[in-house]
Amino acid sequence: MPITLREKIDSRESQAGDSPSVTLLYDLEGTADDIAAKAEALASTPTQYDGLVRQTLGLEPQFVDTVSNTGRWLVTVRYGKYVPPQTGQSSFSFDTSGGTQHITQSIATVARYAAPGRTAPDFGGAIG
Repeated sequence: MPITLREKIDSRESQAGDSPSVTLLYDLEGTADDIAAKAEALASTPTQYDGLVRQTLGLEPQFVDTVSNTGRWLVTVRYGKYVPPQTGQSSFSFDTSGGTQHITQSIATVARYAAPGRTAPDFGGAIG
């Protein structure tokens, strides 16, 4: 069963002023796995809304059946004013989910080594 995310009719509660905020509410269905539900919610909800940035995403189970891997979750996404870090305060984010590559040929064979009294075989640049 595919995971579906639908905005609730009573969504979009908002506050204006010095600390503006918006709260969006969603029903998420199709999985009993909270990690999969959270990943789908993060991927399917906007990171910005009405000039505000996503600050929190909450996940509350409404119904979970781990036997048939079905469930319904209440997703609460809160947006607020962006607060830049203070001078001298650092924030880092890294993504190391790049691919891997298996290398089988060398660009240039610089040297071949063998045990004393033996000759090293020539593999024609093949490695690994």
